[in-house]
Amino acid sequence: MKASVIALVLLLGADGSFGEDTVAPAQPTSAAANIRPRPYQSPTTVPSAARIELPSVVVPAPPSPVVPQPAFSSNCDSTGCWGSDGKRYNAAADMLVRPDGTMCRDIAGVMQCP
Repeated sequence: MKASVIALVLLLGADGSFGEDTVAPAQPTSAAANIRPRPYQSPTTVPSAARIELPSVVVPAPPSPVVPQPAFSSNCDSTGCWGSDGKRYNAAADMLVRPDGTMCRDIAGVMQCP
């Protein structure tokens, strides 16, 4: 019972009126009414410190990939063909083998090597 009375007093106030905490706004005095706010002034600029020039990093360009030129078959015999690139393509069943071991095909006179 005592706790509920204390809570009621805190809620309503000591005299029992609700909303006592609200305060009416103060009326401006005649001296305060004559003062106008200052117009906008841009902020003062502060000179910046000297800029530090960072060294530029030179990145070399990546090397361009070497694209092999297509080889054309010429001067073929039963054991293989000579290519226009000067390599010998030896016959192995229905394929041709380059000296580095790559399997190739002779398609319409052009050596196709994957």
